[in-house]
Amino acid sequence: MLMNLEEASNLFKLLGDANRLKIVKILVNAGEVCACKFLNCVDCGQSTLSFHLQILKENGIVSCRKDGKKMLYSANNELLKELMEFMYRPCENFKKELFSCE
Repeated sequence: MLMNLEEASNLFKLLGDANRLKIVKILVNAGEVCACKFLNCVDCGQSTLSFHLQILKENGIVSCRKDGKKMLYSANNELLKELMEFMYRPCENFKKELFSCE
Protein backbone atom coordinates (compact mmCIF):
# COMPACT_ATOMS: atom_id res chain seq x y z
CA MET A 1 0.00 0.00 0.00
CA LEU A 2 1.35 3.43 -0.94
CA MET A 3 1.95 6.04 1.73
CA ASN A 4 -0.42 9.00 1.53
CA LEU A 5 0.20 12.70 2.15
CA GLU A 6 -1.12 12.64 5.73
CA GLU A 7 1.01 9.63 6.71
CA ALA A 8 4.13 11.21 5.20
CA SER A 9 3.38 14.52 6.89
CA ASN A 10 3.07 12.83 10.29
CA LEU A 11 6.38 11.01 9.82
CA PHE A 12 8.13 14.22 8.80
CA LYS A 13 6.73 15.93 11.91
CA LEU A 14 8.16 13.17 14.08
CA LEU A 15 11.51 13.40 12.32
CA GLY A 16 11.45 17.21 12.58
CA ASP A 17 13.16 17.01 15.97
CA ALA A 18 16.96 17.11 15.52
CA ASN A 19 17.63 14.45 18.16
CA ARG A 20 15.04 12.05 16.73
CA LEU A 21 16.39 12.56 13.23
CA LYS A 22 19.92 11.94 14.47
CA ILE A 23 18.82 8.72 16.23
CA VAL A 24 17.20 7.44 13.03
CA LYS A 25 20.23 8.37 10.90
CA ILE A 26 22.51 6.51 13.33
CA LEU A 27 20.28 3.44 13.16
CA VAL A 28 20.10 3.52 9.37
CA ASN A 29 23.89 3.67 9.18
CA ALA A 30 24.84 1.44 12.13
CA GLY A 31 22.06 -1.15 12.15
CA GLU A 32 21.16 -2.30 15.64
CA VAL A 33 22.32 -0.01 18.46
CA CYS A 34 22.12 -0.26 22.25
CA ALA A 35 20.09 2.60 23.75
CA CYS A 36 22.97 3.57 26.06
CA LYS A 37 25.17 4.40 23.04
CA PHE A 38 22.89 7.22 21.92
CA LEU A 39 23.77 9.35 24.94
CA ASN A 40 27.21 9.90 23.39
CA CYS A 41 25.63 11.21 20.18
CA VAL A 42 22.53 13.22 21.02
CA ASP A 43 22.14 16.49 22.85
CA CYS A 44 19.82 15.38 25.66
CA GLY A 45 19.71 13.50 28.94
CA GLN A 46 18.62 9.92 29.62
CA SER A 47 14.94 10.69 30.27
CA THR A 48 14.61 12.83 27.13
CA LEU A 49 16.40 10.18 25.09
CA SER A 50 13.97 7.55 26.41
CA PHE A 51 11.08 9.82 25.43
CA HIS A 52 12.43 10.22 21.87
CA LEU A 53 13.01 6.48 21.48
CA GLN A 54 9.49 5.75 22.74
CA ILE A 55 7.94 8.23 20.28
CA LEU A 56 9.90 6.67 17.40
CA LYS A 57 8.92 3.17 18.52
CA GLU A 58 5.21 3.99 18.99
CA ASN A 59 5.08 5.36 15.46
CA GLY A 60 6.84 2.40 13.87
CA ILE A 61 9.95 4.30 12.83
CA VAL A 62 12.18 2.13 15.03
CA SER A 63 11.81 -1.22 16.72
CA CYS A 64 13.55 -2.61 19.75
CA ARG A 65 14.36 -5.89 21.38
CA LYS A 66 15.77 -6.82 24.75
CA ASP A 67 19.13 -8.61 24.90
CA GLY A 68 19.85 -9.36 28.54
CA LYS A 69 19.84 -5.97 30.25
CA LYS A 70 20.33 -4.06 27.00
CA MET A 71 17.64 -2.57 24.78
CA LEU A 72 18.70 -2.76 21.14
CA TYR A 73 17.08 -0.44 18.61
CA SER A 74 16.92 -0.66 14.83
CA ALA A 75 15.37 1.48 12.11
CA ASN A 76 12.28 0.41 10.22
CA ASN A 77 14.08 0.64 6.89
CA GLU A 78 10.98 -0.42 4.97
CA LEU A 79 8.96 2.51 6.36
CA LEU A 80 11.80 4.96 5.70
CA LYS A 81 12.12 3.65 2.15
CA GLU A 82 8.36 4.19 1.67
CA LEU A 83 8.75 7.76 2.91
CA MET A 84 11.52 8.46 0.40
CA GLU A 85 9.52 6.83 -2.39
CA PHE A 86 6.60 9.08 -1.45
CA MET A 87 8.83 12.13 -1.97
CA TYR A 88 9.76 11.07 -5.48
CA ARG A 89 6.28 9.97 -6.56
CA PRO A 90 4.43 12.65 -8.58
CA CYS A 91 1.71 14.56 -6.76
CA GLU A 92 -1.86 13.50 -7.41
CA ASN A 93 -3.20 15.27 -10.52
CA PHE A 94 0.25 16.83 -11.08
CA LYS A 95 0.63 18.73 -14.35
CA LYS A 96 4.20 19.79 -14.92
CA GLU A 97 3.22 22.41 -17.49
CA LEU A 98 1.44 24.39 -14.77
CA PHE A 99 4.78 24.94 -13.05
CA SER A 100 6.88 25.82 -16.06
CA CYS A 101 8.55 29.24 -15.95
CA GLU A 102 8.63 29.59 -19.74
